[in-house]
Amino acid sequence: MLIMLALTGCNQDIGIVEDAVCNGRLEAVEDSVDAPFDADEDGFFDASIPGCVETYPPEQLDCDDDDPEVNPDAEEVCDGIDNDCDGTADGSTAVDALPWYQDFDGDGFGNPEISETACEAPSGFIEDDRDCDDEDDTQHPDSEEFCNGKDDNCDGDVDINALDPTHWFADSDGDGYGDADEVLIDCDAPPNTVEDDTDCDDGDKNIHPRANDTYGDGKDSNCDDRDCESGTTGDVHFSVCPDNRTWEQARTECESNGDDLASVQGEEEQAFIEILASAVDAENLWIGFHDQNNEGSFEWTDGSAESYTNWEAGEPNDENGEDCTKLQENISYRWNDAICTYTSTFVCQAR
Repeated sequence: MLIMLALTGCNQDIGIVEDAVCNGRLEAVEDSVDAPFDADEDGFFDASIPGCVETYPPEQLDCDDDDPEVNPDAEEVCDGIDNDCDGTADGSTAVDALPWYQDFDGDGFGNPEISETACEAPSGFIEDDRDCDDEDDTQHPDSEEFCNGKDDNCDGDVDINALDPTHWFADSDGDGYGDADEVLIDCDAPPNTVEDDTDCDDGDKNIHPRANDTYGDGKDSNCDDRDCESGTTGDVHFSVCPDNRTWEQARTECESNGDDLASVQGEEEQAFIEILASAVDAENLWIGFHDQNNEGSFEWTDGSAESYTNWEAGEPNDENGEDCTKLQENISYRWNDAICTYTSTFVCQAR
């Protein structure tokens, strides 16, 4: 009998853990309530045991009962482990998770208004948050600033210190022509400025490159540094100069003022040039019509189409290699081809 009792006592000692039940009550085989189900002794019960799940709320269940650092009270960190047992490893609540910013336009700079916190970058998100327009891949802090009404380099200023500013010139007299000595550099025109810099007297609105100039009056009203007779018909400004030049010299002198030898495009322009020519007593006037490139095929120096001619009868005749054209007073300023190296007065134009 004594032997049998002793054996029974040993079975009970051996089965202490085996007989334990996770139920929130102290069992005879437990040192404390459900102690066998808190193997890592962190104060939380093994969530893999059905009885513990039925007995305890989620905040008392341990998702890894072999690691005392893992339980609902632990801080989540970015280590690939569900430290706080919320069902997500390395979630957005991780203490060392980073903010990531959407890079919708793919320029390598993120939108500070759209972000996610995570241990690793979500798809389409980056660490940078300095993009000022995430729908335009040309706008970001590494861009150069241009005059386009956009903050290209995201510095908070639009069109400031741009690479392509315009030079603006003071137009104090309001004639539309600027003073080359008074310049401002900006994307947009400051008040009382223009892009042109060809005014030779910005205090007189009647003096500018397209003003009428009267021969012999001692004033350079059209700023060409010459004493010519000039005026405008339609949108074309003509200047008849009494100096004798070869055809090539005449063209060069016209071009030095941004003009060209005249291309006469109709009877109105022909008549206007005749009036100017009379004012300076010009007998012959070089114009820009020539066939130096292809004998017999006349063309205008400025590329204008041949829409009008006023040849004298029997002209052009190419006598002795005549490749250039002039208006002759003795034939009512009709056209005659002449040798280009002869000297004559000439008419410039600006369209």
